[in-house]
Amino acid sequence: MPSDMHGGRRHPRGTAGSDPRRERPLAACLVLLMCLLPVACAQHSVSEDVIDRYGLTIKLRSWRPLFGDDVAREFQHPVAISAERLTRILGAIEVELPEDRDASLRGPRAAVAAEILEDVASGLAQTFARATADQEIVVMALRKRRQHGIFNRKFLTSFVTYVKDERLFVLFSRIKWKTNQHSRDDALPEPQPGEEAMNFRMVVNGPFERAGRQGVSVDWRDPIFDSPHSPAGLAGDEQPRSHNPPEEPPAAAAPAGD
Repeated sequence: MPSDMHGGRRHPRGTAGSDPRRERPLAACLVLLMCLLPVACAQHSVSEDVIDRYGLTIKLRSWRPLFGDDVAREFQHPVAISAERLTRILGAIEVELPEDRDASLRGPRAAVAAEILEDVASGLAQTFARATADQEIVVMALRKRRQHGIFNRKFLTSFVTYVKDERLFVLFSRIKWKTNQHSRDDALPEPQPGEEAMNFRMVVNGPFERAGRQGVSVDWRDPIFDSPHSPAGLAGDEQPRSHNPPEEPPAAAAPAGD
């Protein structure tokens, strides 16, 4: 058998060394796997409408990878919170909107407008009773306001809420956000936790604690919400709230003696 110039025996073709033609399919499979891995790990939302009427949408939302079950969230759901208590809690959440051009309207105000408050609270009570431990609650509420006496302008308030560690979390996305929605079929932007779609600041006081940059949390069982009178009252959001104590009336002058 002929030998090479070093006296070694030549390897028959294909019996030793690496064959680039065989490596190419393997490399292609590895590239394809690396491309598909982020897709397989990516999560998508799975929603279930509970309240779906014009002006108010409340849905249950979970997150699920391409393959597998819903991502575990460990919420304390389902939970029974009355509509009355939710009305007092939501009605006491305050916000400042720097975008207001009218200086007379600046200052703390209700985050959830009085016109939509009871409907939102009633729908939330139903939804919390149906939620599972892996489902957060998405709220999108429209409020109409006539402008120039001619047409109604629509404003969106949207947030994500859930109960965890004995606290109710309310994470706002939009408050008094002007929308151009003209019909029921026009899609509204769905709120996402941590989203900062608007410039506003939560006013944290009383039983509330800050949750992220644009949200609050509260012990929903706090006895302060047992009373029909919420910590800040239920003023409409067009009326800034004052936290200054009322002035004491002047004492009446004593009658002059004879």
